[in-house]
Amino acid sequence: MSKRQLLILLGIWVMVFTFLGFPPAWKQVFAVATGAIIVTIAVATKSREKAQISKNSVPFMEHKSMDMRPPSDSITKSDQSMTA
Repeated sequence: MSKRQLLILLGIWVMVFTFLGFPPAWKQVFAVATGAIIVTIAVATKSREKAQISKNSVPFMEHKSMDMRPPSDSITKSDQSMTA
């Protein structure tokens, strides 16, 4: 059973168990246990995704062609008049 299917089943369980006639104390126990299971699945899924991302990640490299400054050897007329 996949994690997605388990979460769907737990969602259905949460909707149904409130109408099954359990005593209030049992309802609290079932609600806390179900919530703990959902949180555990969510944390495990997040940590697995994070591990896969870090395993497949490429270090950041700045792209040199994104430099918008003109080359240093090209001097415009306005630059020449300022230096003269």
